[in-house]
Amino acid sequence: MERLQQQCIIDANLEDLVTCHECGYKVCVPKNNQYYICECGKKNCRKCPRLFDHKHFGKTCQQMDQEEANNVILRNLESKISEVVIRKCQKCGISFVKNEGCNKMECRCGAKQCYICGKQDIEHSHFCW
Repeated sequence: MERLQQQCIIDANLEDLVTCHECGYKVCVPKNNQYYICECGKKNCRKCPRLFDHKHFGKTCQQMDQEEANNVILRNLESKISEVVIRKCQKCGISFVKNEGCNKMECRCGAKQCYICGKQDIEHSHFCW
């Protein structure tokens, strides 16, 4: 019976019908409303699957899409920058970053490696060509 009711609602092709992305509740919301408060208590955007919170207030859904895309790009860039400067000890796996000084790195486990090429068990002669 419930499935039939759901199908009848969908078949009615109501232009102002929205569905809560959290609980699936369907409700008619006038097109001039930017948001609606669902039965489950969520304040949802009428046009996109986001919550209508302080981040979304005053911004279009397209602006939110662009902002989220920019955040993904920034996170990827930060990750790539970290990959460039963070090294791992090849013996114990602990991460380290060189702040200053020589490229001969000595881990607290006693392992020595070159910060630039990663070669293990090096001495200062590794840097003299």
